[in-house]
Amino acid sequence: ILLLACSFRGMSATLTGLAWPGQPLIVKWPTQLRAILGLNDAAKAKQALKEVMVGGQNGKLYFLDLVTGEATREALNFDWPSNGALSLQTNATPMLAVGQHIGVLAKKTVDNAMHLYNLMNNKELASLKGKDKLMRSNYSGFNGAPLFDKNTGAMVFGGENGVLYTMEPHDEFDHVLATLKVTPAWQRYTWLADKQKAKSTNIDGSVAMYGSYVYFGDQSGIVQCVDVNTLTPVWAVNTGDNVDATIALDMENADSVALYTANTIVGQGRTGVCTIRRLDALTGKQAWAFTVPDLVYTTEAEVGVYASPVVGTGKASGIVYFTATNGTKGATLYALGKQDGSVKWSLPLTSPTISSPVAVYNANGDAWIVQAEGSGKLYLIGALTGQVATTMQLEGGVEGSPAVYRDVLVIATTGANSAIYGIKLE
Repeated sequence: ILLLACSFRGMSATLTGLAWPGQPLIVKWPTQLRAILGLNDAAKAKQALKEVMVGGQNGKLYFLDLVTGEATREALNFDWPSNGALSLQTNATPMLAVGQHIGVLAKKTVDNAMHLYNLMNNKELASLKGKDKLMRSNYSGFNGAPLFDKNTGAMVFGGENGVLYTMEPHDEFDHVLATLKVTPAWQRYTWLADKQKAKSTNIDGSVAMYGSYVYFGDQSGIVQCVDVNTLTPVWAVNTGDNVDATIALDMENADSVALYTANTIVGQGRTGVCTIRRLDALTGKQAWAFTVPDLVYTTEAEVGVYASPVVGTGKASGIVYFTATNGTKGATLYALGKQDGSVKWSLPLTSPTISSPVAVYNANGDAWIVQAEGSGKLYLIGALTGQVATTMQLEGGVEGSPAVYRDVLVIATTGANSAIYGIKLE
């Protein structure tokens, strides 16, 4: 356990811990690359180092050893809070993307941006400000984690400003000299669907990709498929209300790609419904829809699906998992059949829940779901039965999502006693 000290004071609240939709990032560094990274001596000397990165709302980015929890390098100090949506370049270039989602603080205002960092010297390489000339909405932050293409190095992400971005880094990485330079080329895509208001085009979640197709939803509920090579729309579907949860894709076979998405209840008001959908990712055609029962809109707390879904594999390959929160009344984890959306089982949760579930498997393909409630209660659940195997109570609340590497789960909490936890799964 690592306690997260200090905090930022926002306009209306103190910002602590790991916020929604943040998630720890875990990487196993190759031996040659580890030698030139900005790690401390103990971390450089450790074989098969697995490094954990967690961005906090206290303006710090933490680097930890997955096994021991000890610091692997000095924490980076920002003058802005991070919601913990981190992405690492996937072509072995040591470049980290860090999104910034809150710029207006109690005592100062800092421009929101997407930041790129060099992990050899732990310094900023470049940034893109959210106050873009093409911005559509009233927000300028970056909530979601970008995607990197390992072949081209390109980065794709959406902004709360109503702009979808692609970035070609044109990076020069010299492994021998341990130098990294980037000259980013940014491309932008904006849209306005029929009767859609420009201020409701913000993208709050992360994007998903299949080949050259990128998928995302916006605050109006427009789910789109866009070809990133041409920055033109392939199809668009109106789901009826705000989409915050990151879209999940399932490549069932060479000819079938399923897309799973769900909405929150924001713009619809008290008559609104939360609908979970399976769409054909290549055409946008709806295969089935499941309306989550008993959800009632309230201005006091989030209602609907904010947590990203889990697509089951192994022995759970026929199930997709969604968590729907019901304001202050709790939440429910649903296991739905992939083929028809039927409820295989459901598990009531006792507190509001916006943290995404994660699936874990053993060598035989047996599956469990790990779900954290907003109250800090952590569940280990049989993926096929919905039976609770065990629970654990963490200090503080949970907004962000957990990450798992083999048998270690990493999760961070919020609140006065916020902390980062490394938990052994047995």
